[in-house]
Amino acid sequence: MTDRKLRVFLCHASQDKPIVRELYQRLLAEGWIDPWLDEEKLLPGQDWSMEIEKAVEAADSVIVCLSDNSVTKEGYVQRELKYILDIALEKPEGTIFIIPLRLDSCQVPRRIRGWQWVDLFPKENWEVGYLKIIKSLENRILNLKKKNKGDEVLSDGSRLEWIRKNITRFGKGKISKTDYKIRSERPEDSKKKNF
Repeated sequence: MTDRKLRVFLCHASQDKPIVRELYQRLLAEGWIDPWLDEEKLLPGQDWSMEIEKAVEAADSVIVCLSDNSVTKEGYVQRELKYILDIALEKPEGTIFIIPLRLDSCQVPRRIRGWQWVDLFPKENWEVGYLKIIKSLENRILNLKKKNKGDEVLSDGSRLEWIRKNITRFGKGKISKTDYKIRSERPEDSKKKNF
């Protein structure tokens, strides 16, 4: 992962827009989070259904805003939640991808009860709930950085140096250029390189 911001999709019912706007502004102000809210990101003329799907696919995490409005409403918000759950199935076990957020005392839908949720109500508990969200998002970005650290080291042209520092099985990390042929499996390295 480069130094890009954490992409966070905000799933919500349109009736909850005022509180979700407030959440969007708070997340944006963090500086390291790029929240996705339809009214902020969609441009006139775009196919909103397709753009929402692309945003969910690109998201590092999704905050699912739950309320009496969203859990009882039929229509697009239910389809959006189903799509989010489908994408979550592609994530490794233990990944903080879905963060259920209750905006009121609604019952959490059965299909997302498996994830720990956080409450953003009553109003005096807003800050406590918000800090829990931030802690989850911090965990997510740290895990993304750990996961991609090897790729970053390898992508900057210092493959042999990285191998010398990290291989301990043979010669306590000391290898020569002739000891190994390093072959890249990444698509951007279409030409196989030998060291």
